[in-house]
Amino acid sequence: MDAPRACDVSYKQQCSIHVLRFSAGWTLQEIADNRGLPVVSTGEQICQGHTTPQKKSRVHQKVKINSPQGRQLIALAILDAKHCKMSYLVMAQELGIESSKKTLRNAFAKRGSYRQSAGRKPYKANTKYTKQLRFSLSHSH
Repeated sequence: MDAPRACDVSYKQQCSIHVLRFSAGWTLQEIADNRGLPVVSTGEQICQGHTTPQKKSRVHQKVKINSPQGRQLIALAILDAKHCKMSYLVMAQELGIESSKKTLRNAFAKRGSYRQSAGRKPYKANTKYTKQLRFSLSHSH
């Protein structure tokens, strides 16, 4: 069986090793014997590392939208009715921009463009239109 590496030791055990080393003043050999670590270097690696877990960096982070790309997206979105109804991802693919939906939504919001559904037009019967026309013609002066 291989010796455990520092990353294989639980967070709770790492904290206890830090306390024993820096607060109690134990040697690495004493810690290894007490905690059942087969190798002293494991305790040494833990003591050299951070006591709190560090954030892992994102490996496949998408590219953020820069200003010229954002302007291109807005120009494409307001080009015609077909593009207004297109999803953000489809518009970005059309321009050759590879980004997530959330990033695209934020890029549009940053430039003051938001998606909204169209409101319904109220129903008006033909008689209503004729009455409105008569009224506007009679009160045009």
